[in-house]
Amino acid sequence: MKRDKINVIYLGYSSSMYGSASGEKAKLIGKAIVNEGATFTILSRSWRNVNYKNLKRKLLNEGITYISAARVYFRPNNFIKRNLLKLVVSYMEIKVLLALSRSNHLSIAILVSRNFSSIIYYKIVSLLFRFSLVINYMEYNSAMVTRKSRISKINDFFYERFTFKIVDAALPISEFLAQFIHKSNKKLPLLKTPVLVDLEIFDKNIGKNCNNYFLFCGAAAFIEVIRFIIKSYELVNNQEVKLRIISFGSESAIKALKSEIAHSIKADLIELQSGLEYNELIRYYKGAIALLIPLRPTLQDIARFPHKIGEYAASGRPIISNNFGEMKFYFEDEKSALLAEKYTHDDFANKMNYVINFPEKATEIGRNGRIIAETYFDYKKFGEQLVSFLRKIVK
Repeated sequence: MKRDKINVIYLGYSSSMYGSASGEKAKLIGKAIVNEGATFTILSRSWRNVNYKNLKRKLLNEGITYISAARVYFRPNNFIKRNLLKLVVSYMEIKVLLALSRSNHLSIAILVSRNFSSIIYYKIVSLLFRFSLVINYMEYNSAMVTRKSRISKINDFFYERFTFKIVDAALPISEFLAQFIHKSNKKLPLLKTPVLVDLEIFDKNIGKNCNNYFLFCGAAAFIEVIRFIIKSYELVNNQEVKLRIISFGSESAIKALKSEIAHSIKADLIELQSGLEYNELIRYYKGAIALLIPLRPTLQDIARFPHKIGEYAASGRPIISNNFGEMKFYFEDEKSALLAEKYTHDDFANKMNYVINFPEKATEIGRNGRIIAETYFDYKKFGEQLVSFLRKIVK
């Protein structure tokens, strides 16, 4: 018997759908769902920070329908305009949901949001339009260092105690978050959704031959992590292998990063780049002797699973990280990755030295990391499992 087709919509997104890790995550979830014959729509609350010109309010790309609730490219500085825009966006969003509901093109909404008020709002909307509400849970709010204000603490208190009693299902990104949900609501259906990657993109981009550089890619705002990498790199017993940092962020964040590099004793061996096209970025991944992504022994890093790890693994080059959080559930030290047991400069530098001293073994580790990506992170393989899970919670 032919199964009924399900229609999934992605809600709560307000940043650029292009280039950001969260945007890529949404797109790959969508491709996984579309690949299984379901429909997937991303209803964004704006197109802000997008570099693409002449974006339409609605477009179709790779089988995914993108709809903007407000065709706005930048956040208005004026307080009145900004809040009027919020009202307009909410109205347009409801209008789109109503149209989809009337045409039977709305079965499930996957919501990404850290705000408890949004959880309440979208739950009411889901009841009105009769669709299931699934939370895409990717961060442990109260452990994030950026969420220390009183308002954030109040929000996180209610979010972490009541969200999983309100929604219909959850897609946690890590074992830590899955266990956290289970403690809150043992009956809530959940499916651990790891980092996803499109392996075909990495296969189509033939990289350079291995060059003498370690590579880190990440936001300049993570200055503490980049500082850790630089200090670890300074302990590496080699004056030929460079450190390439590919970063992005605000003007002030990039300025701070440049200052950090300038004060390094290996400043002449450190290169900073930004603004690369994705294909070029992949070539740099595939050309590195190792790809760096330190993880701290903090609740924030134990709970999350950086999107970059999936891309690193897909490149086939060895990953250097720490044996914390999700890494230990997928990778094994000196077999499929190089995982430092402690978050110290010495331990991390030892893993970097290992790559230099044992290049053939490092290459084998990189190949095994690619097998991990093929086994667990391939969006096509995960799609069947995801759609099967979603079918069970359709109202």
